[in-house]
Amino acid sequence: MPDLISHALTGFLARPEAGRRSILLTVAGTALPDLAGRAPELAAATFFPAWRFSTPDWVFDGTAIFHTLLPLALLCWVLSFAAPTPPARRQVFTCLLLGGWLHLGFDYLQRHLFYDYHPLYPLSYMGWEAEFFWTEDSLYYVLPPLAVLSLAAWLYRRRSPGRGNMSRKRLG
Repeated sequence: MPDLISHALTGFLARPEAGRRSILLTVAGTALPDLAGRAPELAAATFFPAWRFSTPDWVFDGTAIFHTLLPLALLCWVLSFAAPTPPARRQVFTCLLLGGWLHLGFDYLQRHLFYDYHPLYPLSYMGWEAEFFWTEDSLYYVLPPLAVLSLAAWLYRRRSPGRGNMSRKRLG
């Protein structure tokens, strides 16, 4: 999870002409795979260290399923029902899904020491990684250009007259 900032900036850059709600939902979607997939295990290891070693591995390995395409789409669909109206649900679903899939695409470019990602699980058990860079390298080589591009997009959006208010008009 050291690259959550990179994920958030990627979500911000993916929606340059969208309204604030869409941008926030997309950025939230970029954190969703790590929050749903890794936060339960990290919380258990932090707050209940003895409990972590006495629980079977499948309890925490089951949450890693949200680092795959189809279960993440199902999670976004379930979370979209928190929105009050069907157009708002559609917006929540598509923005969370876009952000989550951007996160996974970014993760599939990384190299890991002990495991591969299984993007098509449960349809396939084949692991896959592009192995372009190590996870920690994203902080040094990917984060600075993303930060500069995000700042440029933010400045451009502040100057443009429309600033993408379409989502507010559509949802009321």
